[in-house]
Amino acid sequence: MLSKRRRVLWFLAIVVVQTLLSALLPPAPFVPQAPEMASAQVTSTPSTLLAPETLYSNGARLRWTRYETAAGASFGSYELHRSTSASFTPSSSTLIATLGDQSTTSYRDTTAAPSKSFTYKLVAIVGQELHSSIS
Repeated sequence: MLSKRRRVLWFLAIVVVQTLLSALLPPAPFVPQAPEMASAQVTSTPSTLLAPETLYSNGARLRWTRYETAAGASFGSYELHRSTSASFTPSSSTLIATLGDQSTTSYRDTTAAPSKSFTYKLVAIVGQELHSSIS
């Protein structure tokens, strides 16, 4: 461990070296920055997949809140996904339904295997963006 006197000397040596380097090196070139532009926020109200109230031997009655798109955004579709894994990522292999009507807020799943637990995920496709909700 360095003594207090040696630490002070090291600190002074570093300050001297930094001062010498700053005097010898040319200043950093000036890079003009573009002025900040005003930005418009596009907001939307995402869908929320609600907990199923009715369960069947081969699925569930699924409900969600309507996805409200921001002004100028175009709604594509809802995708419903199902998996036995709670932490799955929606993909073509988990897709059970594609619904193109934005006002549709329910779906009856009739294709699930009996006596199994499932996790459902809802994905709203808006323009090029995916917005998901988990239940």
